[in-house]
Amino acid sequence: MLEGVFDWSQGMRGTFTWPDYLVFGSMLAASLAIGIYYAIKSRNKANDEFLLGGRSLTCFPVSISLLASYISAILVLGGPAEAYYHGIEWWVICADQAALPVAAFIFMPFFYELKLTSVYEYLEMRYGTRWVRCVAGGMFVVQMLLYQAVVIYAPALALASVTDFPLWVSVITVGVIASVYTAIGGMKAVIWTDVLQLFVLLIGLVAVVIKGLLDFGSLGKVWEIAVAHDRAGPQIFTYGYIPFQRHTVPNIIIGSLVGKLSQYGCTQTTVQRYASMKSLSHAYMSLMLVIPFFITLISLTMIAGLVLFATYEGCDPLAAGLIKQKDQILPFYVMDRLSSVPGLPGLFVACTFSGALSTISSGVNSQAAVTWEDVFSSIPVCARMSPTNQALVTKFIGA
Repeated sequence: MLEGVFDWSQGMRGTFTWPDYLVFGSMLAASLAIGIYYAIKSRNKANDEFLLGGRSLTCFPVSISLLASYISAILVLGGPAEAYYHGIEWWVICADQAALPVAAFIFMPFFYELKLTSVYEYLEMRYGTRWVRCVAGGMFVVQMLLYQAVVIYAPALALASVTDFPLWVSVITVGVIASVYTAIGGMKAVIWTDVLQLFVLLIGLVAVVIKGLLDFGSLGKVWEIAVAHDRAGPQIFTYGYIPFQRHTVPNIIIGSLVGKLSQYGCTQTTVQRYASMKSLSHAYMSLMLVIPFFITLISLTMIAGLVLFATYEGCDPLAAGLIKQKDQILPFYVMDRLSSVPGLPGLFVACTFSGALSTISSGVNSQAAVTWEDVFSSIPVCARMSPTNQALVTKFIGA
């Protein structure tokens, strides 16, 4: 079944055609253009505009951004690989969306009314010492830097898998573009590029799913193959809280609920978005809209994984030595089955980079907010600056 499939060990030089570069480049150019547009529109504005969008944002784009901030290329590559090699038990992570109403009605109104730019300002208010605030803010900046390194590496690896781009060129490209449009455009640029990038990400996953379903004729056939090989069906779900077992339903739900409540309850990235909303009702809606978007995205990654498994049933590319790691299965499928359609490999790489760019830009903007508010704003020379100059310093920090 793998006869005629591209030999991974020989590299993929030349498989990325000009339509692919055009599709991929268009996504990067559009992201940069959004940043330039908001840089021009918000020039000579203060930090309130740069970091919080003038507190005038509405629910739909912010809900997309809230989701995109925590959806990276790690999910795009890892979700289908999880379903392919281990089954769709991880699908029950969708149950963690039960944490969002809790965040919406308990945490969000509290922070919204405080009108904070840095969530760590609350620690100073609570404990009466700036040191606690600075230490917590510093830990956040370091944690985000480490996380962003992983987020950048994942799409760079995918691009190196399907083109002759050196890995280091890909890393620098995504890092620079995300930093530039975030640094010059501020919160509004981050929000609207998140909308664009999540849209591209969804299109990429839908293209993979549609191609697979067209090959097999229906989702039912794909499902039958998955059930026969214990990748789907009720028999794959295991119960009981067993910390040392790879996955059980309670393990996934409990762990993801705690993580989701932390993400949407009190992290800098989300609290900064709450503060950017034009009203409390918009803030409520932004969180509620995350739920259907998240479930749709997770479902697409799981279905994509089942499509990949049905395609390579009995002839696993990893076992055959055509790929070296599990998370290369989706890039391999794209070049094997989708490369005959000009532009689709480029769409896939754009999809993967979109997941990374949205996460990086949100992190950069949040890091700039924390660094300015928790460190530089307390320095007398910075405090005496005009609002416009303060915004320029914050942009420099973001860069």
